[in-house]
Amino acid sequence: MDLESCLALKLITLNDTVEQIGLSIEEVQQKPTILDDFTDVFEGLGCVEGEYNIKLKADSHSTIQPQRNVPLRLRDKPKATLDDLERKDIITKVEEPVDWVSNLVIVEKPNNTLRICLDPPDLNQAKEWEDFKPPSFETISNTLNGCKVFSVVDTSNCYWHQTLAEKSFLCTFNSPFGRYRFKRMPFGISCASEVAQKMVEKHFGDISGVLPVFDDIIIGGKNEQEHDLILRKVLTRAREHNIKFNRDKIQFRVNHVKYMGEVVSELGFSPDPEKFLLFITCLPLHANKTYKGY
Repeated sequence: MDLESCLALKLITLNDTVEQIGLSIEEVQQKPTILDDFTDVFEGLGCVEGEYNIKLKADSHSTIQPQRNVPLRLRDKPKATLDDLERKDIITKVEEPVDWVSNLVIVEKPNNTLRICLDPPDLNQAKEWEDFKPPSFETISNTLNGCKVFSVVDTSNCYWHQTLAEKSFLCTFNSPFGRYRFKRMPFGISCASEVAQKMVEKHFGDISGVLPVFDDIIIGGKNEQEHDLILRKVLTRAREHNIKFNRDKIQFRVNHVKYMGEVVSELGFSPDPEKFLLFITCLPLHANKTYKGY
């Protein structure tokens, strides 16, 4: 059933009044807040202590994927992105022979930058499985019960906070410009989300009124004073462990927030109307362009 039919049958209505959830980016940047005491937490690339070692199953067999052809017209922008990642020490050149080589999938984000994702189907099958699940909706609901003031902070480049073991060449990949390997946890490897969840749980999970789910951390308080005290603990902890947040994506000190596809308020969870409208109109959820061939 399309949107027009739903409207005709009065199954849904469209409201022309847009209700803003959270402060706008301009308001957060202009109005002095607790965030101004932690500007360093919103700058640069984070990295936590410790290395992650990808473990392989005993019966695994290494594979070297053949390099994919890349149209010449698509080479310039990925090359600039790879050079930038190398400068930031996210990837490094590989000159010596290695046993595992994958390819890339490169996704163009809405801001026209590129996301470099590893495409390692064989490695994903061969590695040991991580089992570290995020909190359930029941846990989130119980934790936030009675809360009236909320914030959600987004971990900037969450996966890249985790360094891979120095001697690990498992995340080596082909490119038209030579082979590289990831020195940080890449997008595309199937354990990345579990490792990210373990990281945020380790550093923020013990703070009362805080629930970390992958790259989003929700803070809830019964009033503004309690909320600010909890948020200050989160920001202090982030500073101590070199974890960086994205200031452009923060939902700050409001009575309801968007979180995990839902709207959270003192009344509990309710469907996000924007997600519902996308479902009704059958719009694709991922409209980003993907460069085929890497």
